Amino acid sequence: MSARPLGALLTCLVALALSGGSMISSAMGSGSTAEAPSTMSQKLSSKLSPKAKKALMVGGEQPVTGLVTMAPTANRADLERQIAALGGDLQSWDPITSLAAVELPASMLGALADLDGVVHIEVGETYRP
Repeated sequence: MSARPLGALLTCLVALALSGGSMISSAMGSGSTAEAPSTMSQKLSSKLSPKAKKALMVGGEQPVTGLVTMAPTANRADLERQIAALGGDLQSWDPITSLAAVELPASMLGALADLDGVVHIEVGETYRP
């Protein structure tokens, strides 16, 4: 392959990157109805494990159980009330390890990650003190 076609390809790729993909959408025309799913347009919390992110994206209202690592200063009563407001249940809490076992709808994992004191969320795991 000569340098000339490679340079043209590189120029095209740089132009596409700088356009933010608008070149593709304008080339597709106004007849295109492709849209990204709504969960793809939101940034997923870094507090969610990969399994938790997947559950959030595909789980809907399906209940999930998981372990929540809490900050040592977290208050059990506040956490229990906030999880109940999300439609979930605080099943157990160990203040020594700062681990809480919860069950809630998968669609609420993002809201759980946003609660004060939540450090990390892992789904599909259980904790029995």
